[in-house]
Amino acid sequence: MSFACFFTYLFGHSDAVTPTVITYPDYTFLAYFGSGNAPNTALAETFEGFIDQWIIYWKTFISADNLAAYFSSFPAVLKIFSVILLLAVTAFILLFILFRRTLARENNDYGYESKSLRIFKRMSAKVYIPAKNFVKGYFAFVRERKRYWLTWLLMAAYAFNLMTIVVEFFAYYFYLISVFDFTTIYTQVYKLVLDLYAPVTFIPVWLWVIIAVVLFDRFRRNIGYMRLEGFERRDRRFINARPIVTMVCGTMGKGKTTTITDMALSKSVMFRDKAFELILENDMRFPYF
Repeated sequence: MSFACFFTYLFGHSDAVTPTVITYPDYTFLAYFGSGNAPNTALAETFEGFIDQWIIYWKTFISADNLAAYFSSFPAVLKIFSVILLLAVTAFILLFILFRRTLARENNDYGYESKSLRIFKRMSAKVYIPAKNFVKGYFAFVRERKRYWLTWLLMAAYAFNLMTIVVEFFAYYFYLISVFDFTTIYTQVYKLVLDLYAPVTFIPVWLWVIIAVVLFDRFRRNIGYMRLEGFERRDRRFINARPIVTMVCGTMGKGKTTTITDMALSKSVMFRDKAFELILENDMRFPYF
């Protein structure tokens, strides 16, 4: 309908087609399937209603009743936090002492398997290793056959409204470039929240925790590698600013060997990059060779 609206607006018939992308979804059909009512997102359907909710929220947030309720429950929360902190510190101290005693004890029984290790190997041979081989074989089987995991991805995209979100994005894009009606942006935000209601409520909390931990781990790793690459670029600028022959002088223990080793590793990468640049430059001169 938005695609049709785009062409009708081009030919001057603005009222010929009503795009459905700016209308709210109808959930009355859910009653026929026993699925209940529409998703309850607690978000206003209009921008004016959202502004009213925003004002009421901050008035309630700083109200005397809200502050009194917060501080009345604060001692109980503090007590629970103190107990958890005490247990965590105690467990950490016990584990620290246990590991320190274990690591401080010398073990010269080379090639000897302890009773605990023998029990673990027997249990692993009957429980862990067969299950691990089955799971690895199953994933290898699915990974080599696209029809399985592609079908699953399409089913998941349909069940979690990802297809709906993509289609609505392009529908609103065609509507916006033809009408330039920016007052309907909040409507799209509200519909996006409705579309995300299914995956957010369906996925359990523990799985969201795992997803958040994985994403946070990737985020912090990217930041770490970006910093390392920035420091490496600084080192390379320092190396390029040196003459052909460089002497590193200093007393014992100042890090001379560490410095020249680091410079040699960086320079070897720089030589490889330069060689690849020259190869690529000459390769582009003979595209049919």
